[in-house]
Amino acid sequence: MGFKKCGTGAICGLLHDLLVLEEDYELFKRQHIAEGMDATACTSEMKRRTINNKSCKEKHTFIAEKEEDVVAVCRDQGEYMSENHLTRSERDFEVVVCKHMKKAKKGPCQYTGQQRTARIVMKCKTCHDILTTLPVHYEKDVVTFEG
Repeated sequence: MGFKKCGTGAICGLLHDLLVLEEDYELFKRQHIAEGMDATACTSEMKRRTINNKSCKEKHTFIAEKEEDVVAVCRDQGEYMSENHLTRSERDFEVVVCKHMKKAKKGPCQYTGQQRTARIVMKCKTCHDILTTLPVHYEKDVVTFEG
């Protein structure tokens, strides 16, 4: 099977779209998926994953569940919200919200964490030609009350 050289054509467009999707997903995964993480690990995870750029990030959320469960939200375990083009999980996920401890003005960023159960809301991106959908942006979590 021969492929056209890239420049124009469907093969090149598909490869480009797939590479961009994969790059966006890998960044999302590095920044947000942390299976089994607990609230005491905020400072070490923020540092290890190089979440902070030049200054300490005020707040950051990790999803403390399996990667395949997070991806499933974009595929068949989530509700697409057309008003904002985001997808909300159908079930609750364990999340860890890390908040910057402002008292440390100099030196490394220090965080305190809060573990909670909530629905996750993400932007999902699809490579239509191969029907692959992956999360690329974490928007927020929504605490649900059953009662």
